[in-house]
Amino acid sequence: MEPRASFYRAVRHLETWSITLRPEQLGLIEGVRAAVAVSLIVLASAILHQPVLGWGAFGAFWTCLVDPGGSGKGRFLTLGQFAALGTLLAGGLSIAGSLGYYVSTLALFAAILLCGIIRLSRNVTNQVSVLSAVVAVVAVDFPSPPPQALILAGIFLAGSLFALLLCAIWRIHPYAQGRRAISAVYRELAFHARETAARFHGRDGADIEQARQRAAVREAIERARGILDGTMVGRNDVTVRAWLQSALEGADRIFAGLVALDHDHDARPAAAAGQEGMVAALQTALAEIERQVLLPVPDWSRLDPVRGQLAATAAGDDDIEGRVARQWAEALADIEGGAARVRVRGRAPIPADRALRPVLRHALRLAVTVALVRVTISALHLPFGYWATVAVVVVMQPETVATFPRMLERMVGSSIGGIGAALIYAVLPSPDLLLIAIFPIAAITIALGSVNYSLFVTFLSALFVLVTEVLTPGTGAVAAEARVIDNLLGAAFAMLGCVVLWPDPHGAPFRTAVEAALRANLAYAAEVLQGARGAAADDGRREAGMASNAAEMCLRRLLLQGRGWRIGSEPANHLLAELRRLTGMATAASMAGTAAFTTAIDEQVARCQDLAERWRASLK
Repeated sequence: MEPRASFYRAVRHLETWSITLRPEQLGLIEGVRAAVAVSLIVLASAILHQPVLGWGAFGAFWTCLVDPGGSGKGRFLTLGQFAALGTLLAGGLSIAGSLGYYVSTLALFAAILLCGIIRLSRNVTNQVSVLSAVVAVVAVDFPSPPPQALILAGIFLAGSLFALLLCAIWRIHPYAQGRRAISAVYRELAFHARETAARFHGRDGADIEQARQRAAVREAIERARGILDGTMVGRNDVTVRAWLQSALEGADRIFAGLVALDHDHDARPAAAAGQEGMVAALQTALAEIERQVLLPVPDWSRLDPVRGQLAATAAGDDDIEGRVARQWAEALADIEGGAARVRVRGRAPIPADRALRPVLRHALRLAVTVALVRVTISALHLPFGYWATVAVVVVMQPETVATFPRMLERMVGSSIGGIGAALIYAVLPSPDLLLIAIFPIAAITIALGSVNYSLFVTFLSALFVLVTEVLTPGTGAVAAEARVIDNLLGAAFAMLGCVVLWPDPHGAPFRTAVEAALRANLAYAAEVLQGARGAAADDGRREAGMASNAAEMCLRRLLLQGRGWRIGSEPANHLLAELRRLTGMATAASMAGTAAFTTAIDEQVARCQDLAERWRASLK
């Protein structure tokens, strides 16, 4: 197997442990821009011997981190919201810190509660909420009387506005992140086509890998769709918008064809010989789209030979091979034409993590845990204790199953980063050399923000330790050690807070996810049997895939915590696998007609319902 395929297969295996790695989202230009903003302010602070200017660097760095990308009013509204809220919290919590330990702790509790509650607003992103809370927990440990606190807040605001201005002047293509996401979709589709071909040849292990790949494709499509929805707000460049959306919708239709052929192979193994040429041609097209979508001016004419081959295959044939080939040829034509079957969907429902009860529970749990950690670090007299409270804010998630992998990644990343910073400090003890080192580390930190959390935390830890040494010389060794200890403590408290304080109802998120997957997959099968085709079938298939992905992710996280035996993991895993098979049958039926699949689908529905009853019984 070629190294690239082996690498991405390893990435998919990491995802079974809830560790995500998105190499296509490496934002080097965004990283360099952020490094310029941070490094200039740190340099000014070092030259003027004014450590308080470090708050300007904090403001610039966090503003770059909160940047959602894209362009238009929505993006700058997000940046402006963080600058305003961060400035108020920086000044207010710094004043509260000077009013005594108990008053400051109560003020911090109220501030964290407020930051958690603003997640209820559709107009405030989760990143604004989290990073505003980070500002609060850091500011309370920099106590100042009102005049100095106002100066601190003003410096923070200046740093944030400097970063915002730099983002406005140093423009990055608004669709850069979306292009990378769509390119990743076609990469995953190419690997899916490879696994389909492997099944045609009866290669060992292909069944397991095919299930993983199907989930990876659906996740990549929905991630790209979310990125495009965010970056297209307020944009009027219709041409670029059309072909990007066409490329994404075309990917979904190509995916449906692969799912249909995969199931058809199970039902008719002898048909594989006639399908190999189709899949081989498709692989060529997918690799080309993966490359072209990243170019400023794609050359879609390169798809013509494959489109012609698929159209020839489809001509005169009304079997499943002909219909799939026709759908693929139409999808490629739509991408080349840039118009195509782009459908405007209604406004998405409020996500579960923004519903009233979960948000309030999370906000209260977070505020209490932050207060408890502050008491603990005060009792232990830990230096740079605010790093522990920061760890609580960024590690604790609304659901326990999501907090556990984040805790592990924070612990690993902060430990490696703290040790790495100590080594850098030992090799480069000169402040001038450290200033030079800060620039590339800051750039890499921001560039990795959407790639992998552990890698991001590793470089973030090193960055903060080095900045601390530059601003307050002689503290580098202490800061490196404190960074590791404080983050280990804070991450552990975050997990403990989820388990002890208003814990999630036992197994409730998983039970809810499995039931949702069952409903979505059964509904999709019923729609297909009732004659649903085209857009209606596409929407049903999408909902079924998303629901299955959510349930499978939840199961993996619970297994990682050693809680699988408490939620009926074995029958649930069997049920989810059969639901995937049901979706494959329904997708094949939606293309080839239901006549040949009705009995098989009815039997598979009955099998899934029986497995669901067995799973529910295992929970009692």
